[in-house]
Amino acid sequence: MNLINRTATGRRHFTQIRRDDRGVVALEFALVAAPLVTLVAGIMYGGLNLTAMSALDNGARNAAHHLRVAKVPDPDDANVRSIICGFVRPFTNCASMQIYVQNAASFAALPPPSIATLSSSFNPGGSGSYVFMSVVIKTNLPVTIAGVPAPVFSSTIVFRNE
Repeated sequence: MNLINRTATGRRHFTQIRRDDRGVVALEFALVAAPLVTLVAGIMYGGLNLTAMSALDNGARNAAHHLRVAKVPDPDDANVRSIICGFVRPFTNCASMQIYVQNAASFAALPPPSIATLSSSFNPGGSGSYVFMSVVIKTNLPVTIAGVPAPVFSSTIVFRNE
């Protein structure tokens, strides 16, 4: 077989392959599936994070209301922790939650701590005092993406006791 015959045979074979459309759908799906699955997983992970942040904010707001109204004579850390834990239990280990509650005579005198150095303390003050409450949780969401650790969320509320 000479060179011209081989080239003509190759062209015919290539033309037949090019016209054959079997497997095109499978190929297109393979090209689209990986980015699609990644996008859906990212949206779900973002949604879980937003839900955890919202639950923490709602729990902190309820705990602040409990402190502000002071339904019990002397609210303590365990009461506040149980209120917040009722909201964030699906997202974190409640024992690792840090709650910082301090009071002052005015809003200007409230010293907000740095979240990096936050340690749990509880001093809600009495009637008429201004209170700074910050709650920090580290989530236990089961997804770890590219070695990034679980997110840490905080919620801060400033209010005046009644």
